[in-house]
Amino acid sequence: MSAPEGAEPGARRAAPGTLRLVQAFVNTFDWEARRDALSSLDGLHGWLADEHLVEPETEIGILALRQAAAVREGLRAMARANNGVPLDQEALALMDMTIQELRIAMSLTSEGSLTLVAPSPFGQAMAEILDVVRTAMDDGRWRRMKACRRDVCRWLFYDGSRNQSSHWCTMDICGNREKSKSAYHRRKDRLAGESVKAPKA
Repeated sequence: MSAPEGAEPGARRAAPGTLRLVQAFVNTFDWEARRDALSSLDGLHGWLADEHLVEPETEIGILALRQAAAVREGLRAMARANNGVPLDQEALALMDMTIQELRIAMSLTSEGSLTLVAPSPFGQAMAEILDVVRTAMDDGRWRRMKACRRDVCRWLFYDGSRNQSSHWCTMDICGNREKSKSAYHRRKDRLAGESVKAPKA
C-alpha cells in the first residue's frame, strides 16, 4: 500500500521514537509501486543526509547502493516474520554478509553502554539504523514493527494495538483485498468440490 510522502497508510501513526528511522528507511522502497528512493547515489546520499546519518560532503561509493538495499530488505524480512510470515533466509543472509562487509561491530561507549560502530561513514549510517533495531529488540518494541502481510505491499508499520493483532498496514485497502481474495478462493474450492461430488447423469 503506497502512502503519500510523510504519511502512513490508513492514517496510522508513525513508529515512535527512534523506530521511525527504521520505518522510514525500509519504506524507501515502495514494493507495490516498485519505486525505490535509494536507487541512485544522489537519492541514497540525500536520504542519509536528510536523516543526519552522514554529512552533506560525505562521499559514498557505488557499492553502497547494493549494501543499503541488502540491509533494508533484511529488516523488512524480519518485520514480516513479526507478522507471522516465514523468515526469508536469503534476505537475512544477504544482510549478514553486508554487515560483515561494512565491518559493523559492537563497541563499548564511554558511558558504559554497547553500541554498533563501523569504520566508514556509510557503514556507520547503517550501523546506527541497525542499532535502533538491536535496542528495540532488547526492550521489546521491535515485535510491534511489522511488514504488511499482503505480499504485493510489505509496507512497514508500527502495530500500536493493545494485543499486537494488526496484520495489514491498512484494513480498508490491504486487509479487505486479502479477505476478498481468500473468500474467492474458498468459494472456488467449494464449487470445485461440489462439482466432483455431483452424480453423473
